[in-house]
Amino acid sequence: YLDAVLELMDRGLESMRDLEEPERLLLPHLFKTQGRVHTLSTVGTGEDWVVALKSSLRARLQTSLEPLEEYRNLYERYTSLLALDPASHVQAKASGSESDSWEITHVYEDIKHQIEMESAVMETI
Repeated sequence: YLDAVLELMDRGLESMRDLEEPERLLLPHLFKTQGRVHTLSTVGTGEDWVVALKSSLRARLQTSLEPLEEYRNLYERYTSLLALDPASHVQAKASGSESDSWEITHVYEDIKHQIEMESAVMETI
């Protein structure tokens, strides 16, 4: 994410280099065209203040992304639970082999396990 933001900034600065002078576009009869395109003088990506600005932006973005990363990591252990499709889960259990058939005790244990997982997620939140 961080590199994408900085790359977007670089591309924006680079694309400004290709802006033609508006006077030549609006009033072409006043300027002799010699085949050369006149572009506006713009900021370069290598200028000292631009490099310092990008460095400051990178540091601030990294600082602001740290809490988001910590929050995302809270849910890492629940990824399989959050991706669970209830209909597929029930279908898989119902069509299981004889040794994995759904006896009432198995159903009870599975429901109990899912409730425990839900409680754990809610405590994390």
